[in-house]
Amino acid sequence: MRPVLRMLSVLTSAFPLWVLVASGLALLRPTLFTWFSGPLITIGLGVIMLSMGMTLGFEDFRRVGRERRRVLPLTALLAGSRIEVSATGLFLDTVQVVILPVMGGALLKWRFPRLIEPILPVAPLVAVVTITLIVASVIGAERDQLVEAGPRLLLAVFCLHAFGFLVGYAAGKGLLDHEIAARTVAIEVGMQNSGLGVVLARGNFANPAVAVPSAISTVFHSLIGSLVAAWWRRATPE
Repeated sequence: MRPVLRMLSVLTSAFPLWVLVASGLALLRPTLFTWFSGPLITIGLGVIMLSMGMTLGFEDFRRVGRERRRVLPLTALLAGSRIEVSATGLFLDTVQVVILPVMGGALLKWRFPRLIEPILPVAPLVAVVTITLIVASVIGAERDQLVEAGPRLLLAVFCLHAFGFLVGYAAGKGLLDHEIAARTVAIEVGMQNSGLGVVLARGNFANPAVAVPSAISTVFHSLIGSLVAAWWRRATPE
């Protein structure tokens, strides 16, 4: 069993590689991935969130409540930005593909721990495969727009995540004065739920190309996040 678990861990850890390879293939041959579209994307993200919920416990939610003084300022600073989009539509989509599946996963873990236990080792890999399909599908479907936008779009998305990690870490270090908390802020700012971004963009904007930046951001924040994690792994937290 241990070799199988080790292989699952290796395959899951290679997430940035799978996303990068699949994105490249989607640009060369979009039909390899464009079949994964429409409701499959929404269902796929729900599966990812369900898998995530299975790894959580209600203690994790209680911990967020206890640390609300550190969490709520992560929220108040960013809540002032607005764009012309249906807030109701965004809220309902978020409830459908994030909140309900995560809570469902947590409830399953709480009520049926023995049933969930053999699923847990496989759940991260299922999430990796699903998000890879989502990203490659969007990139393949909007290949022409992506090629047309070219370096400008790639540079903009790269800078968004690179500066997100940098500014998030600096702000966390300055305001919270704690290494672990600063790293957490950096990850939360630098990495975003791009899969959710794809679903919200495709469901609430008329132009499907709006989902392209979210798909690209999955590639960049995965690569940058992996490099940052490797760097931090070498350092001893304070």
